[in-house]
Amino acid sequence: MLVAVKRGPTRFLRSKPGGASCSHGVVPAIPPGGGGIESDEHLWFKGRLATICRLLGYEAVIEDPRTKADVYVPDAKTALEYQRWSTEFGTRTFARKLAGATSTIWFVPEAWSRTATKKVRSEVYSRPAALIGAYDNRRKRGEPWTSLRPWENEELNRYARLYVSGTVVNYKHEADEFFTARTDLMQFLRDVLAGTRVWIASVPVQKYGGFETAGGAWVRKTDWERHQSAERARQELWLRRQDELRRRSEALDAAPTVEPETTVDQHPALAEGAEEIEHQVASDTQVAPSQSVPPGVVRIDPVSASAAELPATETITPSLRREPWWKRLAWWRGRL
Repeated sequence: MLVAVKRGPTRFLRSKPGGASCSHGVVPAIPPGGGGIESDEHLWFKGRLATICRLLGYEAVIEDPRTKADVYVPDAKTALEYQRWSTEFGTRTFARKLAGATSTIWFVPEAWSRTATKKVRSEVYSRPAALIGAYDNRRKRGEPWTSLRPWENEELNRYARLYVSGTVVNYKHEADEFFTARTDLMQFLRDVLAGTRVWIASVPVQKYGGFETAGGAWVRKTDWERHQSAERARQELWLRRQDELRRRSEALDAAPTVEPETTVDQHPALAEGAEEIEHQVASDTQVAPSQSVPPGVVRIDPVSASAAELPATETITPSLRREPWWKRLAWWRGRL
């Protein structure tokens, strides 16, 4: 025996209390591939999604026979799906597209997503989807978020408010950064159905601790356009800098080479003469007359030459002989 039950805008059939049970109502805790009997939680979220769309002025069809969507919004050709278990997201999205729904938005429970498989979490961030949760709207600013389960207690309906998170991002204009933020579901649907918030497949999002990750996200169109403009400006600045560096490099390559001045150490003839003079002053021996002498150098025999025979301008004083060799060499170079 079945009886009609109405919960909010949703009407459905339920087994009559006290009636005989049947095996058709027995389903596994997690139906393979989705499907199965809808839970009270699923029915509650489906009813709330339809109610919010109607409050925004849209027609909302629950369990649309053509698209098989939980809630279908014909004006926006958008299907809204509340998915509690792992399923074939891609296959079901494509089937709804063939039936006329240009887009399908998947809402995955925020609490379940923390324990879901890696595959489910990757699905949420790779296609139009969002995490959803019911929270106590009596929360004051700065207080922790308290989740509610109004499908288990009808008294909590008046305090329950739906929020989406995970893939919904806001934008910091001054820093050109996107960051995740928990957003009211009514505001989110208002923006999405109006086309002012769109799904971008790859958005650089700032996470806690300063780390940046790239994944799909819901972004306001105006924010994305500003980010794209800032990105183009950075790219143009980088190209200008590279062009300036290239021009400077070409200018240096084309500049004429300037020969350095020749010093005593660099000129072979002067260096050879300096070495011979150093050897002559240090050894105090007579140099053979046949030995070649660089031009301008006067040979001096300290034994046979008298003081009168020495040229006045080339006299080497005894004190110079006692100086270190490097000072004597410097003295001689100063006279050249």
